[in-house]
Amino acid sequence: MVDSRIEKWLGWLEGTIRADVYAMYLNRCVFRELGAMTRARELPSSYFFDYLGQTYATTQLVAVRRQAETSSRVCTLGRLLREIAQNPEQISRDFYVGLWEDERDRGSKAFDAFAGRDVEHLPPAVVSTDLDELAGTAASVKAYVDEYVAHSDARGKAAVPQFADLDAAIDSIGELFKKYHGLLTASVHTTLVPVLDHDWKAVFRQPWIE
Repeated sequence: MVDSRIEKWLGWLEGTIRADVYAMYLNRCVFRELGAMTRARELPSSYFFDYLGQTYATTQLVAVRRQAETSSRVCTLGRLLREIAQNPEQISRDFYVGLWEDERDRGSKAFDAFAGRDVEHLPPAVVSTDLDELAGTAASVKAYVDEYVAHSDARGKAAVPQFADLDAAIDSIGELFKKYHGLLTASVHTTLVPVLDHDWKAVFRQPWIE
């Protein structure tokens, strides 16, 4: 029988956390493709592009900040890792291998890659390292959002994150999501960019102003 904590963690991963991660990756994909479209044409300069850039950056910065949060009030990747680090015995070799059903030998080898050979449950140090990575990559983003986005701190000293910093934080969150979703489900994500049910570029194939 699956432990209730694992059911809770899986619910978080397949609910709010996955929705937020997918949104981050979809927003970045659209933003990058829009940039490629505009660079391919000689378009006049416009504040509209500044607006899009600012809106994209703010939305993504807040999303990164949200997933790095670890308090007990939230349902985020940061809190998930903190709880797993406190209860690592829940993700045991027996539990993980059981997810593989008729391929238990492959499952055991896959668990070796996560936890190490001859280890019976996920070592706390592995999760703590991942939590440190999440906190580290999101540190500059968190400071900026706290001082300039969520608040208007008169003493604000946080540096403005660059797009490269934002991309690194999104990538780190995505890789950690895939890792821990895989640990709880024995599944693999080939992409984190959701497929839309419509052609979002169609709107650009007709004039906007008559």
